[in-house]
Amino acid sequence: MHVPSPLQTVKLFCLNVDDDIWEDFRLDDSEGPVHRWLGDEDVCRAIPAMLDWNRVREELARLDDEEESVRLWLQKEQQMLHEARVCAKGESLISGSSELSLLC
Repeated sequence: MHVPSPLQTVKLFCLNVDDDIWEDFRLDDSEGPVHRWLGDEDVCRAIPAMLDWNRVREELARLDDEEESVRLWLQKEQQMLHEARVCAKGESLISGSSELSLLC
C-alpha cells in the first residue's frame, strides 16, 4: 500500500505543481486505468469549461431572482403612484362604494 508523504504545513500556501500533495494514488493498491480527469486531455480541458458553465447557470438563477424582485418593486411603485394621483385629484380610491370611499 502506498502512503503519501507527510504534508508540511509550513509550505501549505506556497505549493508548487511538483509537490507531493498533487500525487494521485489508490488506497487499495489496485492497478487499473488512469482516471479520465488525470489522463484524458479532452476531459482535462473540459473541466474548466464545465466549472464556467456551472457558474454561468448560478449567475442566471441569481439574475432571475433579481429580475423578479425588481418587477415586484416596480408594480408596488406604480400602484403607489396611481393611489397618489387619485388622492391628488380628490377622488375615491375605492370606486362605487360611498361607505368605503377613502378620500386623501
